[in-house]
Amino acid sequence: MIVGAGFALTSLIYTAVNINAINEQKVAEISRAEQIYSAEFVKAWYSSEMKEYNVKVREFISRLRKSTEEKEKDTILQELRNNHDSFMSLLSVLNLFEHVAQDIDFELADEDYLKAFFRSIVATYYHGFMPLVQKVRTDMRSERLFCRFEAMAKRWDQK
Repeated sequence: MIVGAGFALTSLIYTAVNINAINEQKVAEISRAEQIYSAEFVKAWYSSEMKEYNVKVREFISRLRKSTEEKEKDTILQELRNNHDSFMSLLSVLNLFEHVAQDIDFELADEDYLKAFFRSIVATYYHGFMPLVQKVRTDMRSERLFCRFEAMAKRWDQK
């Protein structure tokens, strides 16, 4: 009887070790798939279309960084909003970041991978353009506009 219990216990331990190894392998495969998926966002960032959007918005980013007064920043943001091409370019970039944040939230993308690449870029857009996003939210009566991007930017600022 003791020998039978020993065999049963050994069998249980062996099964548990194998299940653990299989789980570790699946976690590694999922992590790798998330990194490959995340690399597509980096690739999209370097696309010619996204470069064009960034060129249109970069002037406003530069001016916002130099300005020290809130009134001056408000004027710059209003100019951006009145410039249709630049404003649509900004929305396209923010849409990419919203998509990144959404896929991180749904555990489709690797947050550490994306944070390593996008952290300073997200911070620049967040700190520079959130006042404008707030105004657009109010105008559109949609508090959820770019809410995942905002949450991601705040989370990345804290870490």
